[in-house]
Amino acid sequence: MRLYSNGIFHYKLHPNTSIVIDDVDEILKFVEELGEERKYLNLYEFTENADVDVEVRNWAADSGGNKQTIADAIVIKSLAHKILGNFYLNFHKPVKPTRLFMKKEEAIKWLLKNSGQKKS
Repeated sequence: MRLYSNGIFHYKLHPNTSIVIDDVDEILKFVEELGEERKYLNLYEFTENADVDVEVRNWAADSGGNKQTIADAIVIKSLAHKILGNFYLNFHKPVKPTRLFMKKEEAIKWLLKNSGQKKS
């Protein structure tokens, strides 16, 4: 997990891992420790067999849960990720702008466009 000066929070999931709600709690504690009341552009980069638990998907899509987010860009690497990502977009219908990408560079451009910032 990295926070860049342009407001992008970059999360890279390790192979064969799954994000669970306890991970989200740790991330929120980290954000609280930053001491800033601001919103972030999230860049999720999936690797082989990485996944997100259903409880996390529900939290991320809900307007009451994920209050620190401006937009989510999800970089996928496989057909399985594409299927799961499209299911998330169509079934969970996230309230924040959310999009799937095959290339990290395209995801960053889209995030920065959603923030009104220039690429840095």
